[in-house]
Amino acid sequence: MKRTRLLVFSLVLSVLIAAGLGCNLLPRQIPTSLPVEATTTPPADSSDNPVPDEGSTMLEVMIFFPNTENYAVNVLPFEEPVLRSVPAGDSLPEAAVSAYFGGPDEAEQSQGLTLITSGFTGLDHIDIKDGVAHVFLLGDCNSGGAAYTIYQPLHATLLQFDSIQYVKIYDQFGETEQSTGQSDSIPFCLEP
Repeated sequence: MKRTRLLVFSLVLSVLIAAGLGCNLLPRQIPTSLPVEATTTPPADSSDNPVPDEGSTMLEVMIFFPNTENYAVNVLPFEEPVLRSVPAGDSLPEAAVSAYFGGPDEAEQSQGLTLITSGFTGLDHIDIKDGVAHVFLLGDCNSGGAAYTIYQPLHATLLQFDSIQYVKIYDQFGETEQSTGQSDSIPFCLEP
């Protein structure tokens, strides 16, 4: 019986992915054309908290914004990366999430990129433990009934860092559906 359920689940998952409907069930691959790189001198190591060289003050990281044109016609990927310069001495995952809240610039908006916040107004802090980024956000969380929320672009943005394999988003009360274990999680307020 258990094996039959597993086979049925695998078949349904394969069909959803092939149809483009299971886009958020599997981790996405980060494009290799936009690597994280230093704008002046490369950092001494590839950790999420690099020690900048004397001549290096900023690093470029990818920020993924929702592409409304792709989403409207169900064309993957729904998120598109753009480069942002962030201070080299800061925690790069925290700097990337903070940069996300800055939104796309005018040129990026004209290409269909937008900012989805689901009621959140910014980042409180991120704790990274055992490959899991615990992301604590500020503001009044509300999905507005949408299945696509702030979770998807933040998930894509954070997976570019080697130390992160899973993302757990916490609401303004410090709550998420699955606070323990190596898995992704959203707060109840992001459910449609």
